[in-house]
Amino acid sequence: MGAYLSQPNTTKTFADGGNSTLSYGFSAMQGWRVSMEDSHNCIPEFDEDTAMFSVYDGHGGEEVALYCSKYLPEIIKEQKTYKDGKLQKALEEAFLVIDGKITTEDVIKELVQIAGAAHRGAACGQGVTGGRFGNGGGCFAP
Repeated sequence: MGAYLSQPNTTKTFADGGNSTLSYGFSAMQGWRVSMEDSHNCIPEFDEDTAMFSVYDGHGGEEVALYCSKYLPEIIKEQKTYKDGKLQKALEEAFLVIDGKITTEDVIKELVQIAGAAHRGAACGQGVTGGRFGNGGGCFAP
């Protein structure tokens, strides 16, 4: 069946967490794909006023989703607009930065390594809570 299983993998992974101001939970299921292609971030203390919850859809491969999960939070924090408190603009800029990196030789090498690790069994939306940001691939909220 190509990139699809003959029956869905309905095994679910789940976790929960939180801090003194919020609680969260998540669940993930592989479904019909031959491997889990999504990744996520649950960062209840992204900064003093903001939490970040993100889902990255692999669209046919987990490598870029895993890469984004690993690097996007820090790229967001590196943006001047983030430091100026403009979260929506910072998220938009961070998307463009990470998009520009994806096709560089170093990142392609890392994606190949991630793909190899994922196929050997390594584990592998956008949102931040608190009310400051909504949509653009997810939501930020302080």
